[in-house]
Amino acid sequence: RRGGGGGPSDAGKRDGAGRRGPGFDQHVGVDAAEAKGAHGGPARAAMRGRGPPPRLPKNLERAAVGVTPIGFGLENFDAIGRWRDKDSAGAAIDSVGKLPDGKSFSTPAELKRLLAGREADLARNLTERLMAHSLGRQLEGYDEIVIDRLMKKIAEDDFRMRTIIKEVVTSYLFTHRRVAK
Repeated sequence: RRGGGGGPSDAGKRDGAGRRGPGFDQHVGVDAAEAKGAHGGPARAAMRGRGPPPRLPKNLERAAVGVTPIGFGLENFDAIGRWRDKDSAGAAIDSVGKLPDGKSFSTPAELKRLLAGREADLARNLTERLMAHSLGRQLEGYDEIVIDRLMKKIAEDDFRMRTIIKEVVTSYLFTHRRVAK
């Protein structure tokens, strides 16, 4: 790209909110030695073995809440989706995790079974996130009434993805959004 911004050389120059500043790793408190593996490449140890997560900048803390427990259930998959029983150091992978409601799982199949039992919750979460993204803003309390109405229609059609998308793009919130010029 010309004119600066967005290219690979710019990657460490913006923080989580897209503002220019020092590299992200400086915000999180990870030093260069810790971020490198034994051969100078990226470290590939299992997530659970890495200790507590690094401190995130204030603007990213809220987004990271509750991510790790479900992630442990998928730890057997490497970065490109291949199954593995041991991490790069040869240690067995501990994929036991716990959902916020206290139910635990130890395999991706168990996680899938637990999540499949919460179809309405998943559909609502997806609908809210899709709506927030399409509006370009966070949802507020007054948006809940519209989401509640959408969820009734979505539930009537068995939480189909096509219905979620259709209801979001034909909703009052989306069709009457303010677009910055």
